[in-house]
Amino acid sequence: IISSLPRWLLHTRAQIVIPSVWERFLPHLVSDIITDHLNIQVSDRLIPLPDHGGRLSLSDSEIIVLPAHFLHSIGNFSFYDVHARILFSGDIGSSAANQSSGFVSDFEAHTAAMAPFHQRYMCSNLAARYWVAMVRRLDVNMIIPQHGPGFSDPVMIEKFLSWLELLPTGLDVLDPNLYQIPKKTDDNFR
Repeated sequence: IISSLPRWLLHTRAQIVIPSVWERFLPHLVSDIITDHLNIQVSDRLIPLPDHGGRLSLSDSEIIVLPAHFLHSIGNFSFYDVHARILFSGDIGSSAANQSSGFVSDFEAHTAAMAPFHQRYMCSNLAARYWVAMVRRLDVNMIIPQHGPGFSDPVMIEKFLSWLELLPTGLDVLDPNLYQIPKKTDDNFR
């Protein structure tokens, strides 16, 4: 997504809302040709978000920017539309399901499509528990992940939150046997 930054700058007048932790890195994605053509500094168009998140006005509504750090990026956020009561969770809740849209109807079956991604990419259960506790304080009508079906039924939303809250991920499932010096063979990368 962020690789399209030069096009956003070139073809729109949009301000780019980004995690403050990434603010110093993003200008490197934009060539001098574009900044010279536009006669701008990339930083002039960036709105850095602090780690604790914030609130953005959007037309007649408000978007609450919720910290979701290490789930799976260090500067990750989820977005909650106050009016629609929809939580756009990013990769949290994403799945490798064949179903790319719609809503989860069989949660237990769906966990098989979510678990491998979450266990590999989400940093730790601690981050997930903090996020779940925060989300439970919102009046959520839907949780819409970036990939795969969403959660719209209150029972499914609660099942998802309870599942994520207990799921060992990342550092929790790290296997010390991975940290071995590879044996010398003729065929290491095949």
